[in-house]
Amino acid sequence: MKNLEEFLAKTKPGAKKSRLHEFLPALKSLQDKKYTLKQIQDFLKENEVEVSVAWLSAFLRTNINSSDRQNLIIPSAPQRPAANTSRENPLRALSGKPKEGEFNPIPPVKIEIDNS
Repeated sequence: MKNLEEFLAKTKPGAKKSRLHEFLPALKSLQDKKYTLKQIQDFLKENEVEVSVAWLSAFLRTNINSSDRQNLIIPSAPQRPAANTSRENPLRALSGKPKEGEFNPIPPVKIEIDNS
């Protein structure tokens, strides 16, 4: 495999780590001191590392151990109610006479038929 050997000889393997890894201790320190992601982004920009706030947030979330995460103030998304996983019509459960004190969103309707 001459082509492979030539390639390996003249090509350096790509970096496995992000450039942000070398700044990780400084980033942790900035977060401990309650700097915002935008301020941390500005710090990195001064050190010739440009990243988006979203990328920075994801990087910090995956590279900070769980004990450090307790110090972070990261708002969580509101929890959605569990989806109805059954294929049954949810209104079917409302059919029939409701129990006393139970709310029924489908009011009973009397239909009169004139047979004259």
